[in-house]
Amino acid sequence: MPSSFRHFAVDFDGDGKKSMQSVPDAIAGVANYFKKNGWRQWEPVAERVDFNGTRYQGKKTGFQYKYPQSQLKGLKVRYNWNYKQPVHLIKLDRYRYDELWYGGTNFYVITRYNHSDYYAMVVHQLAQRIKRMYKREHGVILR
Repeated sequence: MPSSFRHFAVDFDGDGKKSMQSVPDAIAGVANYFKKNGWRQWEPVAERVDFNGTRYQGKKTGFQYKYPQSQLKGLKVRYNWNYKQPVHLIKLDRYRYDELWYGGTNFYVITRYNHSDYYAMVVHQLAQRIKRMYKREHGVILR
């Protein structure tokens, strides 16, 4: 959208033009969009949680609902989730089961561009895969 481009575009490569055709400008523009929508650096985005059963019927899910983690009994985080703030419950319907995730503030920020939980999860998972590949190829420690 032209108005979004004007508001969030960045001339990161220093050529005097803001261009989505420039990889540095495009990446910086997305980062600027996230920052202006409340992105919290070093905070996690989402983490998968386990629950009893194959279909989650507990609390309401989606980015529009937020819960203190203490209210989410019976849910167990799969990996390290060092996030103490209230979370969104993100339910992704699969063919035979539901995937359930905790979503933090940064997950919500991703949904400001596209309100689909599936879209935001793809963005998050793609970013995680790129990060892992970069770390493996360059031996760099990234959070």
